[in-house]
Amino acid sequence: MTKGMKRAISYFLLFIFYPLSLLAQTKSDYYNVPIDTILTSKSLNKKEEITIILPRAYRKDKSTKYPIIIVFDRQNRKEFREIYESINYLVSFDGMPESIIIGIKSDNRLLETSFLPSEKNAQGEQMINFLYDELIPWAETNFNIGKNRIFIGHSRFGYFTSYLLQDKLTELTGVISCSPWFSEHNINIIDSLKEKLQKKHLSHEVYYRFVPDYSVTDTKDHLLMKPFLSNEPVKNFNWKGTEYECANHYLTPGLAVMPSLLDIFGYWNTEQMNIFINDTVSFTANDYDVFVGKMSDHYGDKLGFGINQLNGIGFTLYNNKKYEAAIETWKILLKEFPMFSQAYINFAMAYKKEGKNDEAIKNLKEAALQLKTNTFYRSEEKDELVQEIKDLQNIKD
Repeated sequence: MTKGMKRAISYFLLFIFYPLSLLAQTKSDYYNVPIDTILTSKSLNKKEEITIILPRAYRKDKSTKYPIIIVFDRQNRKEFREIYESINYLVSFDGMPESIIIGIKSDNRLLETSFLPSEKNAQGEQMINFLYDELIPWAETNFNIGKNRIFIGHSRFGYFTSYLLQDKLTELTGVISCSPWFSEHNINIIDSLKEKLQKKHLSHEVYYRFVPDYSVTDTKDHLLMKPFLSNEPVKNFNWKGTEYECANHYLTPGLAVMPSLLDIFGYWNTEQMNIFINDTVSFTANDYDVFVGKMSDHYGDKLGFGINQLNGIGFTLYNNKKYEAAIETWKILLKEFPMFSQAYINFAMAYKKEGKNDEAIKNLKEAALQLKTNTFYRSEEKDELVQEIKDLQNIKD
């Protein structure tokens, strides 16, 4: 596997974005440069500024769906960056699948996170309508996302995301509420959540992570929510309340998001690691379908592997001298990611080991041909792959 494999590659979107250059960020190892755009919202009666961050290996026609992670308070650049880097770190080390990140800028946090009757001019319901009637349908149309939806909010949006949990309990996968509270005038989220959990049947796992700081309000509400959930176990409702007693209000997003996402995608991570450890004989298309089916049952939608996972399984089999099995795995990879020209080099390596030199030469030629017009790789990555091809061609039979 070349160094270029772990680096990125740009994609061009098929629709027009309006640049908001002040919000732009630098590239990361596994994600494209953030794209800032505007959606005109009927629900909120305004133009809503959002940021989309796609995995560098993103494919709209990939057979399995990408989770969508919606992060509020995009205008807080430090906080958003910390959350974004937490996701990038977990993806980098196979702790979670590649996901599509959408950040939402808030112009009026108080009104957008308030609900009637606690606030006269509350726009919280309008914000929920924007999310479910406008933003998510738009994202489903333009990107390859499914029903795996995770919401992250801090402070007032910690309160909002907890409210969203009970309101859309069966229409999301996870909520991470940092420094939340659970009640405002005439509104008690704990009572509402209790009622919903008693009435609703959860067909897949729903995750709730709430993380208070050391403030009096957070601590008081945490002491109300945690005992309630402890006494009301509900099938498929996976919750955890974590306290950081030494953390101030602004530290909880950086402390909470990474472990919470690791918890949410723990099942995905465990199952894919089981394949690496136990499937040393073969990994077929049927095996992949079984894995995807398990993810669908658990998370409510299809969830597969990225390039690194599939390529890693292939090399595990290759190193165990299971060359035909490695080839079959790399065929799965190529079907999911046809722009991954290195798969043809991998084929050639395996065929050479089997003494099938004609097949090896054929695949090396195909790799060289594809690399000429392949926009997936950076120039330095192409150079590495071209050198690999030359090295394999020079190996004597």
